[in-house]
This record gives sequence, C-alpha cells and structure tokens, in this order.
Amino acid sequence: MAFRQKSSELDLTVDEAYALLELAMTSPVKLDPVSEAAIQKLARFCRKAEPESGRSSLGFAEVAG
Repeated sequence: MAFRQKSSELDLTVDEAYALLELAMTSPVKLDPVSEAAIQKLARFCRKAEPESGRSSLGFAEVAG
C-alpha cells in the first residue's frame, strides 16, 4: 500500500477561498478552535487577495479580528 505524503500547503483559487469563507460566516454551527484559526487564516488570505481579485470585503474584520 502506498502512502502519500501530506502537503503543508493547500492550493485554492481566490473564488474557492471566498466561497469557503462565506460558508463559514453564514453557518449556524459553532466552530471549534482549530476551525476558527483556519477561518481566520482564510480571511487574511482573502483580504490580501482582495485588490487582485476585484471582490469587495465581506466584513472580514468580524471574522479575523
């Protein structure tokens, strides 16, 4: 059986990142600490990518602090 080595990075398009962030922001499910940290990273990524993507802010200050 072959095992694949885990990557330390994830490859997402800006649109995919925004879609995941929008889903997390509108979900009624409470996030655990690991998920919360991941969403904060995603929000920072989207904020940095925003000028390049032409997308407008979605209230990331609420998510990323």
